Amino acid sequence: MIVRVTGTDVVIEGGDDLTRLHVATALAPDAATQVLCRARVGRLADDGTVLLDLEALRVRASEWDVPDGWGARWQAMIDFAGRKGWLSADGRSVQAHVEWEG
Repeated sequence: MIVRVTGTDVVIEGGDDLTRLHVATALAPDAATQVLCRARVGRLADDGTVLLDLEALRVRASEWDVPDGWGARWQAMIDFAGRKGWLSADGRSVQAHVEWEG
């Protein structure tokens, strides 16, 4: 799943692909942070990664025409992120790297 940050919104690409997760944007970091916060999807962390709100991400990703079993695959992705240490202490956010485009 790719979380694309445009000049005005956050768009999920490949919401049914739960084998990868990253943020992609051509915006400058400050502008990307503003869009992420305005959309209530996440925020840029101090280390340059993005902390994505899991509930907001799940809702946007599930708007795709997801196949049967998607919920179990979503949970498996979150469990994997937890084992890797990519979840916030409260379990409400997941850390994702950013691909700065352009």
